[in-house]
Amino acid sequence: MDLTLIDNTPSPNKIISSLGNQVTVYFETSINLDPKKKFAIEVVSADIMYCMPNVDQTNNTLSYITADNVTHVMTFEIGLYYYQDINYQIALFCQESANGGDASLIQFEPDEGTSKMYVYFDSAHISIDCTPATSIMNMLGFPPSMGTIGNLSSPGYVKSVNMANLNSIHNILIKANCTQGSYHNSQTSNIISVVTPNVDSFSVIQHRPLHLIPCSLRYNNLDYITITLTDQNDDDVDMGTQNGTLAPQLWSVQFVIVEIK
Repeated sequence: MDLTLIDNTPSPNKIISSLGNQVTVYFETSINLDPKKKFAIEVVSADIMYCMPNVDQTNNTLSYITADNVTHVMTFEIGLYYYQDINYQIALFCQESANGGDASLIQFEPDEGTSKMYVYFDSAHISIDCTPATSIMNMLGFPPSMGTIGNLSSPGYVKSVNMANLNSIHNILIKANCTQGSYHNSQTSNIISVVTPNVDSFSVIQHRPLHLIPCSLRYNNLDYITITLTDQNDDDVDMGTQNGTLAPQLWSVQFVIVEIK
């Protein structure tokens, strides 16, 4: 068959999920394949905006105590952050006189050899509380079990006990409701392709497989098709909607239907 393009832009005969990661397209003319033959889908290309947040309502606060024993709580916007982005947001918050008056008060730096993080304190007797349920510290390698860290007698640092986990999306799974026979670990699945993010945040991942892999169709008559993007854990990915409140970033998948000889 000819090349088919599915994307998440609004149009007639299409249903898009609130997260923007699932699209159901109803064909104006049903696809009717020879019932005596077997067919498969092959993904030719995919273009996906790398925008899946690693900071949301579950891990978007930083609670720190200044030398005057005042607790300050910073809240991050939902988004996709690298440690430099986190440092920038903290500097903007801490430079305010009410929040410490020092843009360099708290900074994070990675240990490239171990994937752990250092948190540097620019002044004495500054501490961070790692225990709040919504703390960003756990993602940075400082679990709640570390309690309150810092409160050093002079400027210095504390090293995390765990590796940082800023890259929550390791793979994006492209799934189609009409396929069968692929496996996700030991479980049967309807995965038709796997995309690995290899670009900076809010850049387009361009997936161009060198070898097309056929995924068997379950039906020879198709009235509609549903394409879903999930992460490596089979959880729906948020295409930059902030849990459905914003318009999703764009993605598209191109595929062909081929006969299995």
